Amino acid sequence: MEKFFLKQVQHDTAMVRKHGRGEGFFAMQKICYDGVMVRQAHHDNQAHHDNQAHHDNSAPQKSGLILIEALGAIAVLVVGSMAAGTIIKNSTESLQISRDYLVAQGLVSEAVEVVKNVRDTNLLLRPDDKTCWLSIDLASDPDADCLAVRADTLVDYIPINQPSGWILKETSGDVDYQIYFDGGRYANNPSGTATKFKRSVKFTGIDDDKAYFEVKVEWLDGKKISKIEQPVRLFNY
Repeated sequence: MEKFFLKQVQHDTAMVRKHGRGEGFFAMQKICYDGVMVRQAHHDNQAHHDNQAHHDNSAPQKSGLILIEALGAIAVLVVGSMAAGTIIKNSTESLQISRDYLVAQGLVSEAVEVVKNVRDTNLLLRPDDKTCWLSIDLASDPDADCLAVRADTLVDYIPINQPSGWILKETSGDVDYQIYFDGGRYANNPSGTATKFKRSVKFTGIDDDKAYFEVKVEWLDGKKISKIEQPVRLFNY
């Protein structure tokens, strides 16, 4: 466009020289007009060039900003996912720990009740002989010498559920402490599926009026051994 107007100016200038002030006057006006158009065309070309250059320069910058924003969004998602995974993992572990503790506490309470049941059964069998109150398994041998089958502080016991009722059985080794799960129940009876729990009962002091014993339940909690030890004082009444 700019070249076109330049040629037009050259043509009109030649007309002025040829015709003088007559037709040349109008040609001179046209020269001025064409000169303005030349400058306008030059300005338009320059503006177009600048806009194109700005567009070319801004395109990489805009792409770079989009890439940075995308990387930032990905980083936020990764951090959020890791945090959520940690929370879920910790929650699961906490639930398992709570469940194990509840099971262990239930096993402790059951063993305490078994010792009380032994006392109550003996009092029913020998109401007039208070020395029989802590005889072990007197129900299976009502005529036994109470002192001969009395609980001993030198050994550990485990609760055993027999058809005749709960008894305390003297242990012969660590294997007897194992708790099994069978028929929806936890017990020291060696049947069913072995669990992570172990239980024992130990008397720490016995006389005619009272006794002291301790129930201990242990279980493997990950890489460490957790345990509950509950001391109990039992009276002969």
